Formats: sequence, structure tokens, C-alpha cells
Amino acid sequence: MARSASALVAGFLLLLTLLTLDAAQGQQPFPPTDPSDADALHAVFRQWRLEGEAAAEDPCMKRVWSGSFEINASIDCNCPAISRCQITGLNVTGYKNITEIPLALFNLTELVSMHFNNNNLSGSFPHESSLLRNLKSLWIFDNNVEGLIPEFIQNFTSLTDLYA
Repeated sequence: MARSASALVAGFLLLLTLLTLDAAQGQQPFPPTDPSDADALHAVFRQWRLEGEAAAEDPCMKRVWSGSFEINASIDCNCPAISRCQITGLNVTGYKNITEIPLALFNLTELVSMHFNNNNLSGSFPHESSLLRNLKSLWIFDNNVEGLIPEFIQNFTSLTDLYA
């Protein structure tokens, strides 16, 4: 009887292992980040000197470059199962060495959220921002941005969260 109980337990463990392996093979990991989004984010983070060892990593797999209340560099992604991940959010807060927004940033056309508060951004609001028509949230306060908010922002019909 002990032998049959041992065989039953062993058989059950084998079945459980096979089911686990089968389930793992059926699950798709997140798809990789869209190459143009990955290239744009890497270019932006290189210019801001935030990339470091993450240069070779897939951005949507990493998501957080540093995270604390005062200093934060992170992204959000939309990763549908059948296509590539798109970068939809960018939070870069509290970096005093960040003084400008690189033009490569405007290649992230699926952005819905951009938080750039508490940096040292200066100059006027970049005209290239007009390419980011999906924006719902833009935080750019506590910087040195000058001038008026550009008129094209009225075309951002999804924008509900603006702190400038």
C-alpha cells in the first residue's frame, strides 16, 4: 500500500510538472518594445545621461531607471498580446542636469502621459510637442520654461491634466 501511495504521489507530481510546463509554453511574454520607440527613448535617455547600464535593455521590460519621490525616471507601456509594446508614459522628475527636451522624444507618438516637473528645463515650449496629440497628462511645472503655452495645445482634445 505504501508503494502504491508513493507511485500515486510521484504520478501526481509528474502530471503537475507537465501541466505547468505546458501552461508556461502557451503563455506569451510581453512582446518587445516597438523598435522606433526603443530607439527614441534610448536617444533621449543618452542625452540626459540616464541610461547607463540599461542601454541594451528593452525599455518596456525595464520600465524604471530610478525611482524615489524626489528623483524618478520611469516609463509606462501598452503591450497588446499581438503586437509590439508602445511607450505611453514618461516620467522624468527631479533631475537638475536635464535642461532641454531632446527632439527624439517627439518620436514617441503614443505618449499619453509626460511628467517633467522639478528639472531645469529652459527655453520656450517646444513646437515639436504638437506631434503628441494623444497626450492626456502633461506636467512641466518647477522648470524654467518661458513664454506662453503654444496655441496648438488646444488641438489636444484628450488633454485633461496640465500643470505648467
